Amino acid sequence: MRRQPKISRNLLRFLIDRTEHYSLYGDIEEMYNETAVNNGRFYAFIWYMLQLIKAIAIYMNRSFFQGTMMFKNYIRVSARNLIRNKTYSVINISGLSVGIACFMLIMSFVFFEYSYDNFHENGDRLYRIVEWQNTGGRNPQHVALTMGPLAKSIREDFPEVERSARIRRTRTTVKIDNKIFPENNVLWASPEFFEMFSFRLLAGNREDVITEPGTAVISQNAAVRYFGTTECIGETFIAYDNEEFKVTGIVEDVPENSHLYFNVVLSFITVTGRNDFLNKNWGLNSLYTYILLAENTDPRNFSAKMPEYINSKFEYLQKDEPYWNYLNLNLQPLEDIHLKSTHLNYDLNYKKGNLESIISLTGVAILVLILACMNYINLSTAKSSVRVKEVGIRKVVGAGRGGLISQFLGESILLTAISVILGSIIVYSVFPFFREYTGKEITIDIFNLRSILLCSISTLILGIISGSYPAFILSSFSPGNLLKKSMFGWRGRSSMRKTFVTSQFAISSIIIAFTMVIFSQIKYLLETDPGYNRDHLLVIELNNVKYDKMRPYMSELRQIKGITSISSSSSVPGEDTHESSMQIIQPSGVEDMSISLLAIDHNFLDTFGIEVIKGRNFLREFTTDTTSSIIINESFAKLFNWDDPIDKVVKLNGSDMKVIGVIGDYHYESLHHNIEPLAVIYYSPYRSYITLKVDNTDLSETIGKVKEISSEIDPDNPLKYYFLDESIQEQYSSEQQLGQLFKYFSVLAVFIASLGLFGLAAFTAERRTHEIGVRKVLGASGIKVFYLLSSEFLLLIFISNIIAVPAVFLSAGKWLDKFAYRVEPDWIIFTIPVILTFIAAIISVGFQSLKASLINPSDSLRYE
Repeated sequence: MRRQPKISRNLLRFLIDRTEHYSLYGDIEEMYNETAVNNGRFYAFIWYMLQLIKAIAIYMNRSFFQGTMMFKNYIRVSARNLIRNKTYSVINISGLSVGIACFMLIMSFVFFEYSYDNFHENGDRLYRIVEWQNTGGRNPQHVALTMGPLAKSIREDFPEVERSARIRRTRTTVKIDNKIFPENNVLWASPEFFEMFSFRLLAGNREDVITEPGTAVISQNAAVRYFGTTECIGETFIAYDNEEFKVTGIVEDVPENSHLYFNVVLSFITVTGRNDFLNKNWGLNSLYTYILLAENTDPRNFSAKMPEYINSKFEYLQKDEPYWNYLNLNLQPLEDIHLKSTHLNYDLNYKKGNLESIISLTGVAILVLILACMNYINLSTAKSSVRVKEVGIRKVVGAGRGGLISQFLGESILLTAISVILGSIIVYSVFPFFREYTGKEITIDIFNLRSILLCSISTLILGIISGSYPAFILSSFSPGNLLKKSMFGWRGRSSMRKTFVTSQFAISSIIIAFTMVIFSQIKYLLETDPGYNRDHLLVIELNNVKYDKMRPYMSELRQIKGITSISSSSSVPGEDTHESSMQIIQPSGVEDMSISLLAIDHNFLDTFGIEVIKGRNFLREFTTDTTSSIIINESFAKLFNWDDPIDKVVKLNGSDMKVIGVIGDYHYESLHHNIEPLAVIYYSPYRSYITLKVDNTDLSETIGKVKEISSEIDPDNPLKYYFLDESIQEQYSSEQQLGQLFKYFSVLAVFIASLGLFGLAAFTAERRTHEIGVRKVLGASGIKVFYLLSSEFLLLIFISNIIAVPAVFLSAGKWLDKFAYRVEPDWIIFTIPVILTFIAAIISVGFQSLKASLINPSDSLRYE
């Protein structure tokens, strides 16, 4: 007897059911043997393969037809169940749709934040060099600024550095003929800039666009504003002390997701060609340095070489220990700059992000989606318990377990798919408002292949999870056991439902409490006494106003009605202060330190209401105040344990400076930072700001006159001004935005949880309709009916709030740790979530209780 090939024989057995078509299977075997004897095994093999192909075609046709019919039947039954149970369907779909929409909105923002600087071709090899400083005076700090000679030196000294570039941020006024264009987004950059970064050049050669003095690259937007066209290579404009620049390149507008943002890039050699100071001075931090490491270079090994490298550059400053104990260089990956730079001072970062906020938002997105899924699964499993008899009858009439599983999963997946579609519609409806609120050019496209696959997979997974209980558990019981169960006696997964309800309201309470912590901290930041007066202060940023023009400018401003005080300074609270090396003369010797330095005039302290607690302010009658006097703050005096600092002598830039006064500590930086030692000098050329104290009698007229005088003194530079209190609020804009987002999503979290509780309460009331009727006949009041239906839920909500307390303490404490000055969570923060969740529960359950109590007892008794 000839044997057929093993693989084809087994396949044929699968395709032909031997119990039903045994004769057909046997005939094929006999004919194969006969053909092999008469015509040879090769011919028999060809004949057998043809029979196999026919069997496959018949099987596929039968399976497709049956599958299609079954699929249509599942869809029809699923649609009928959704329509029959309108309340549960609406609650399920609404909660899940809102949860999915929230998740999609938040994650679109999160993905955008993580996308910063990912468009650069060599982004994985690009690094920014940042400094760690511990030079005394201040606490150890990280700064983004580096020394001028670093970029060239590090490229020459290390073969691992393929390219390096240095950048300086500035602002200027562009003048073309009689037109004036204020520009705030301007960079000075070295020639390697466009070779290292993949900003797309529309015109010009990447290798040489800014290699010559007086050359510039401008963006598309700037080209159209300046010249009315992007065809402007070779055109010129005036900027910076009447310096002429020639346009040598046009760059595509910088993407929103770039930490480097500019409209104009000027050749750095324009500055260094005239003055070699920035190429040689290792003691001045004023530039940003970027490097491109060679391929296969380990950044950790390269960073390990930095201490010795720094040591070699500052050998002349070393005494008893290496200089790397005071200063070191670190590499910051390009992809980390946007989100991981909150610890850096003097940062160059367009719309700086905050990794902690992004992590918090991601957590909220996941929690809201989990809430919606819990709702959906909870109601699905609860409602499935009333389908016990349906499952039993189906099994009695011959339904297989596979068919029941397919039906239940099909219903669940259909409902989930509807929710995903509605969630997507919600996202598209609110997305313009969401993008405007975040201030980000976020895009979302759920019709691309990746989004469609993600939505499909999510729908499938969620549908299977939520439909798993009725599909796999109920379908496993024997028909006899199922039919013995009363529809209302079947308890289902009550313990699981209790767990879900507790978890839902615990999550809601956590989000509410965390939202309150954020707003409490913001309120504290804005209302804490900063140590100076920040109200009614109008700050003018000086651009190219020379010192010889400043005095007459201020004299004219002083004459304006409504201005009660005027002062000038090198910085104002909220803006970066200068830093300078200083030597403190101590009994044990001279101590070097780095100090925050502020240059002011005689009126600054009075204008800002800063108290002089010892000594005096700068006075005009003392000419030495302008050259050899200094005022310090309390932190400075405490650092050196000076009980009486007056007449102490320090050295600043080699000159002896006598302490003439001590001012109270005030927050010249945001409350993210501790108050550091501050030295205040009278030095006119450093002043970059004029501050006007104004009254509110006619503010618009006052500002109008300020603009008029400014245009006469400096016609080439439009006035740039702001109110100090608004600027202080802007320091905490990321926290305020996070708080607002948490507020909206906490409301949605409570809504979703309450929606689920409403559905469960309705289900409970339906199951206990007969019991409620009996109790009412026996004299039960509406309050007792409410207690009957709500007591269990209210207990669960109480437990959920107990669970939420430690979670809030941990998460809120970690978030608050980033502030040097912070609130401590108090009892109100935990009381309000309890009250809100209980109110939401009472409303949700109370409606069903009222509805149940109004039913006629006779109708209730006939219900079962």
